Amino acid sequence: SDDPFLPSFSVCPPFSAKGSQPCKEKYLDPDSMVCVCDRAYCDTQDPVSLPRPGFFAKYESSKSGRRLERSEGKFQDKASTPALVLVLETAQRYQMIKGFGGAVTDAAAMNILSLTPDVQNNLLRSYFSDEGIEYNVLRLPMASCDFSVRPYSYADTPYDYELKDFNLVDEDVNMKIPLVHRAKAMSKKPISLLAAPWTSPTWMRTNEEWKGKGSLKGSAGDRFHKTWANYFVR
Repeated sequence: SDDPFLPSFSVCPPFSAKGSQPCKEKYLDPDSMVCVCDRAYCDTQDPVSLPRPGFFAKYESSKSGRRLERSEGKFQDKASTPALVLVLETAQRYQMIKGFGGAVTDAAAMNILSLTPDVQNNLLRSYFSDEGIEYNVLRLPMASCDFSVRPYSYADTPYDYELKDFNLVDEDVNMKIPLVHRAKAMSKKPISLLAAPWTSPTWMRTNEEWKGKGSLKGSAGDRFHKTWANYFVR
């Protein structure tokens, strides 16, 4: 940068965190590597901490096998000649980031729960604890989605505008919701939940089918739209 008030920096060699466990590498082919996580071992991270004044922390994953490897860099003055220059445009602001996370679909829940209890705990810790990447947002499908083994909604009784037969299903009660509670129990930070439907019940759709081109019947303010809104509330 040509601006003397903007910091430059250089990267220091990686350092090994005291409590973290490195990735146990497994190559599926020469260009594809994963970290093994089983009942006996799973890679972990130290809790994220602020670097020393004048320094920054960098986490790097790479094709060569690094997995969230932490290193520190030191901000330099203008007299130095760094290999990389970071320009901080402090006046330029963009949207706020709520967080990062994933979806608890039927398929995800079925695969997680097919593991042994020890492996389940290691896997969930790697996503939600401060030894892992600390996901803080979870998307929950409202009823079935394209990662379900069967199509279903919470109100499959035709023309039940009062939603008298509205109900959760086994996939929610026995799989998805328990996993959300386990994730929240492992996290030291609040986890936000985002509910999102894949489709309305078929009797509310113009084609009255689970698949294919269809939209919500009627128009804004009518009984179909009011029922669909109440479906969200329920």
